[in-house]
Amino acid sequence: RARADEPMQLREIWSAPLDFFATGAPLAVDGPDSDTTMADQLSQPASVEVAAADLAADPELAAAFLYWTGSVEDDECGGLTVDDTVTFTPPGGTAGTVLADVCYCSDAAATSYDVQACRADVTDLIEEITGTYTVGGFNAQITNSATSNASFSIILVYGSPDLLPHRIAIYDGLYTMSSEVDASEVMTLDGLEIDN
Repeated sequence: RARADEPMQLREIWSAPLDFFATGAPLAVDGPDSDTTMADQLSQPASVEVAAADLAADPELAAAFLYWTGSVEDDECGGLTVDDTVTFTPPGGTAGTVLADVCYCSDAAATSYDVQACRADVTDLIEEITGTYTVGGFNAQITNSATSNASFSIILVYGSPDLLPHRIAIYDGLYTMSSEVDASEVMTLDGLEIDN
């Protein structure tokens, strides 16, 4: 049955002249086999580029969060197969190990895999906001199945002299869903204030 393994909740909020940019990349891909839709091999490290054109002029980093998520070996979320560390290289920096601030796990209503989602505050590791962000070392379980997956994302919250005040909020969580049982979920985001 679909259920909220970790309910969608407000995790961070800012009210200031700020904006955000989010991007990411797969850490597993479909290899040279006969299907064209199922991940069957890890593709790590993986990188994304954040260009100056993606941000407002003269950006100054306020906060940065790294997420990595994917299928992992099944242990009914006993904690032994969740991979809470990855290798992270910020623009102009060197590769280093990042330990998650929090990880969520779902047994995915499956007996062959679990699903994890981890988050880490990497603000202090980033000196240059634009450039190449690289992640690797995620021990995902990739078995050429429709549910095999692995990816990362980086969320950058930044200020700029050109920006008007905004409210920026980060919500996250982890839901188990099955299209056969529950094809949709309604998620309510609280804490929002909309200017008139």
